[in-house]
Amino acid sequence: MLLFAMALISKVMNLRYIISVITSLLIFCSPSHGSGIESITVQNSPSYINISWATAAGSSWDYYTVDVIKSSQRSVGGYPTNTIDTTHLITGLRPEEQYTIVVIPWTTEGAGRSLNKTVTTEAIAEGDIFVSDVTSSSAFIQWKPVAGVFFYDIEAEPSDAIENTGGIFEAEVGLTILLPGTVFNATIRGGSPVMDVASTQIRSAPESPVNVSLKQTGTTEATLSWTPPTSPHDAYEFYVINNSTNERLPTTTKQRGDVSDNEVTLTGLSPATNYSFGVGSVMNAMDSFGLQRSGQDDNPTVYGRTGDDTGNAVSSTLHDTLLLIPALLAVFLV
Repeated sequence: MLLFAMALISKVMNLRYIISVITSLLIFCSPSHGSGIESITVQNSPSYINISWATAAGSSWDYYTVDVIKSSQRSVGGYPTNTIDTTHLITGLRPEEQYTIVVIPWTTEGAGRSLNKTVTTEAIAEGDIFVSDVTSSSAFIQWKPVAGVFFYDIEAEPSDAIENTGGIFEAEVGLTILLPGTVFNATIRGGSPVMDVASTQIRSAPESPVNVSLKQTGTTEATLSWTPPTSPHDAYEFYVINNSTNERLPTTTKQRGDVSDNEVTLTGLSPATNYSFGVGSVMNAMDSFGLQRSGQDDNPTVYGRTGDDTGNAVSSTLHDTLLLIPALLAVFLV
């Protein structure tokens, strides 16, 4: 009896497997969906890879998943990610490192055939400095090693832009930045006699604002105030998250000249809803420098709730709420 049951289970499992295989073949071989990714084309540099891909003629896909995998078999930060486009720019990469790019097409019925492509980023050109991971307080730089040069030093202009690094024995170094939101020149020197090896300009990111507070809320708006950073910055960004749904509302950007008394009123909120509000600083794009933001982990956040539909607005912050707790306890203890 036991053997009969085992045989029956085996047949059922085999039947399910056969059905699964047939279903997969029907999905992926269907003319309306195509078979998958046919080819991937890449353009690379020391710090980015621009990819595009082609699918079978006449195929239709809802979206694509792009993954970028390092040689350590771990994905690059921010990946995998989804896109509806057939092109994608991968930034923040390291020079002369190998990455495996995976593209997977999807429909509502499932995934199509994926395609992998292994790419090695280009080397840094002689005389250039590759700058990455720039924040308001740090940056990482690399350059092409020079034969016969065993240690390097770095000069900055202005000289107080970075902390002294001392002697550098590899063609890379982490910088401690002392002037946030500032453009400075960096020159790598080495050899005997000493010569300039490479040079570039670096712009540090802005510092975050501090002391954000929620001054007032209505049914569909909230007024924030904050203390701006003392270092250079061009604008502010305001981040709003619905705490009930984790929905992130569109980011609002205000130039410094458009902000009065470091206050802003954000609109388009829902009544009787809990939100978190964040404020960040921005350096606008300029010359060869792209837009730069203050560190997300450093940006201050405050929590509040909009008023109900009757117009009874709630004006509170997490700090104010905490201050009320001792008073409430005193009432109950009397």
